[in-house]
Amino acid sequence: MKGKRVIALFIMAALFMCACRKEGVSSQDLNDNAAKNEASTVASSAIEPEQRYTREADDKSGLYTAFLNDEEQVTIELEHKYNDYAGIVDDDFKFDPGESINLKTLTERLSGAFSNDGEEVFLDDHRYIDCGNDGEKELLVTFQHKETDPDYYSLVIKERDGKLYLRYGKYGEGSDIGDDGYIHSSGKYTGSSCYFKYGFLDKDANYIFYYSGVYDLDLADYMSTFYPDEDASLWNDSQLISYTFGQYDEAKTYFRFFRDYDKDYKKENDPDSYFVKTLKKSGIDLCTEEELEKLLSDRAKEIGWETTVPTELTQEELDAINEDFNVIKKDNIENRFFLKEEFSTEKEIEDIQETVSYVKEHFETEAKSITGSYKVVSGKKEGDKYTVRVEVTDGDNWAELVFPPRDVTFTKDGDTYKFIANKFDWAEESNIDKSYRVDLKEYSGSLYCYTYEYSDKQSQSNLIEPGESFIYVVYNGECVDRIKDHPEMITSEEADEIIKENLN
Repeated sequence: MKGKRVIALFIMAALFMCACRKEGVSSQDLNDNAAKNEASTVASSAIEPEQRYTREADDKSGLYTAFLNDEEQVTIELEHKYNDYAGIVDDDFKFDPGESINLKTLTERLSGAFSNDGEEVFLDDHRYIDCGNDGEKELLVTFQHKETDPDYYSLVIKERDGKLYLRYGKYGEGSDIGDDGYIHSSGKYTGSSCYFKYGFLDKDANYIFYYSGVYDLDLADYMSTFYPDEDASLWNDSQLISYTFGQYDEAKTYFRFFRDYDKDYKKENDPDSYFVKTLKKSGIDLCTEEELEKLLSDRAKEIGWETTVPTELTQEELDAINEDFNVIKKDNIENRFFLKEEFSTEKEIEDIQETVSYVKEHFETEAKSITGSYKVVSGKKEGDKYTVRVEVTDGDNWAELVFPPRDVTFTKDGDTYKFIANKFDWAEESNIDKSYRVDLKEYSGSLYCYTYEYSDKQSQSNLIEPGESFIYVVYNGECVDRIKDHPEMITSEEADEIIKENLN
């Protein structure tokens, strides 16, 4: 039974926490879905201060890497900086909203606020997460005490309009931030109970509270304290789990009661049983498993949390999509044109559809000019929406010279595809050490230039010689220009001038 399996997870987790083990709990989410997204932020080893970080593909602009190397500042927009359960504001963590500081200063502030006897805090780990599942990566950095293991402070930094902002902070040993921004906190509450709390960061890295609760493993202590006239020994090995939705005045709490999670739950919660009557007498109203699942589902919808979890496509599913993408037929020719072009708006989709309509009307002649082949290398499905990673194995647009991998999103009904977006990964195959973020005041948003060194001697294009370098200009995620003639090696200042000259 699903209920038994979920409660078994609670029992195991609570035993770990109430034994004071210094480990985070993997999952207590009764949705049984969001827990799969959680990932530990515990680092495997300390990073020495003098270490230089190299840019990873997830860092499209290089700003995150520059911050890690103490070469870029982050602006403070930190609103949520509370301890795991008590809600105590960390007043010693001094900062001014809007203040910009570098990594060295941030580390010093954390050391002063959270260490004991001058104990040093250091940058322990970092990784990239995707808050809100919008495809835009955020940087999660974890700081730890050199001596007081395993207390740590996790910070989430977001790039916006060419700058970095500190959006979220969390202090505590039992807090996990998943790859999609889903946050789980847990820890010891009393001698025989533990707490748990769930929330998530939306696409702007705003913290959204989901629900919290307390798991009492043994109600004997509770009964002997509050109901001395009752026989507390009867309550040994009885468990009570509370679930609180909403915060402050809007908070509502619901309960589930268990005597033995291997026994029939409905029988144990018989309204006429001694245990249920006693709990109701103390003001505790119990809910069924079905009622709790509905409460969780309604709460998720209320706060905008997507409870369906993407599932990895099987190789058979990938092969079927791959075949549909590579076969040139009149009834699915739109696949080729939507794979070839970058798009994300309704207007762009309409423009591509007009081209498709023309090609279908003149299929016999137009089909001969269609080039390119693709390989679908991975993908996920969420509800009826698919997102697949597509590599270009043979050039599909020789006028563009390069053919970056792309993430294609669509819905599918049999062999019919309805395309939603096609996002090219311009950074993936560029010379990442020679690519630059461009900071021009007249352009709001993100503006990058990616450098490519062209070396395809078999190219069908006559526009560029093998070995020549050129720049693709990407503005707010989409390519807006290609600059062919420029020196192979340029500085970031020269890149600014080149972009400014070509975009004006």
